[in-house]
Amino acid sequence: MEAGPMTADAVLVAEIELSPEQMQALQEEAERQNQLREQSLSNLAREIEDRWTKASSDRNQKEEQWRKSINLFLGNLAAERGARNKNPNIAGNEGGKVRPDHNLVKIKCTTAIAQLWSQQFAGGDKNWDIVPSARPDVDPGMAASAAELLEKEIEDQLTATKYGDRCRDAIKDRVIYGTGILKGPVPAIQKKRMYDMVSGPSGPVAIPRFEAVPRPEVYRVDPWMFYPDQSVNDIRDAEFAIEVHPMNKTQLRKLAMSEGFMDDVILSLLKLGPQEYNEEYFNDVTALTDSGENYLKNKYAVLEYHGPISIDQAKMLGLEPSYESLDETYIGEVWVCMGKVIRASLEVIDGAYQLPYMASVWLKDPNSPFGFGLPLEMEDAQCPVVLRSSLTESTSSRLTTSGKSSLTRFGSLPIRLSRTSTKRSSRTSSPTSQAI
Repeated sequence: MEAGPMTADAVLVAEIELSPEQMQALQEEAERQNQLREQSLSNLAREIEDRWTKASSDRNQKEEQWRKSINLFLGNLAAERGARNKNPNIAGNEGGKVRPDHNLVKIKCTTAIAQLWSQQFAGGDKNWDIVPSARPDVDPGMAASAAELLEKEIEDQLTATKYGDRCRDAIKDRVIYGTGILKGPVPAIQKKRMYDMVSGPSGPVAIPRFEAVPRPEVYRVDPWMFYPDQSVNDIRDAEFAIEVHPMNKTQLRKLAMSEGFMDDVILSLLKLGPQEYNEEYFNDVTALTDSGENYLKNKYAVLEYHGPISIDQAKMLGLEPSYESLDETYIGEVWVCMGKVIRASLEVIDGAYQLPYMASVWLKDPNSPFGFGLPLEMEDAQCPVVLRSSLTESTSSRLTTSGKSSLTRFGSLPIRLSRTSTKRSSRTSSPTSQAI
């Protein structure tokens, strides 16, 4: 058999022979570069986790407002209110029953949520249209046809991402916590099952395969899991933002199958097991109701960071920016878990210098990117109702222990105060009702 013609690469390889010392030096250099890369990624992960820790500390005052808001909204269902209202010393309440408070805050909040849903989606999830320009640069018929096709494409994409449901959840956050947050549109990959037809012994055979189909995605972001730059009062001006994704092992395995994630690093994390972040960072979330004892237990805290990264960090991550930055700083997306970088990319739109988050507030807080919720506005209106219940409870207790004389001394007190409370509640809730 005659040998084929020798290629230029083959000639080059044949002419270059490395000595054992040179091979050893190349191997040592490769190991050194790998160690530098690992050290750089470790420093970046530590920097992101430090930013999360600081942002969590800076958000303490806002979290106090959220706890108060959710307690007012849930009423006796909240852990704090429920524990306070269960009094086994009251006659007829030996089993720890909760007294029936009239929750004005929840009524107002559910009314506001329903009205906002109705305003936003009165005609269905498709509350928009695309029409051609009044003076198009092309044939008007072609412009109208293109607008119709684009409208159908966008409608299909929004339906697939459940845009209406995401917005409704964000509207509820806006009313209760004061801030509704959406992320997107961001690129996502959907694995779609496809079939290839091949010839078989007895006819055509369908061979299944999976194809990665890109699509845009929109997400609702839980305010409790969102840690933006606290030095601004508008999320659009924030320098960075960190979103926390609590995940179990199954969710982390699914993440490893997604495009762009480092499956080898995620595999090492699965072997280590999750750290108990919830003891330090998620305690406020798990203590909202009495049923949160096991909530967020044994979860990985996966951090999704959007913010500036240096050109050196980008190169270590294998990223090549398509444009030149003035100070060699770019906006990157970095995912971190337990001190390890598991994904890295540059911003979706090159050179936009924008975070993929949008926030809508109920009442603007001039000193924070988060707003004030309706329950905080209704707190004064709810106080007379709680006072009336407390006085009625006290009267019942005295009647039980003191007999008819207590009825003469204290029987008219709750009635007189309830009338005053009703007037005060009416005056306090009137502006809120008009706002809704």
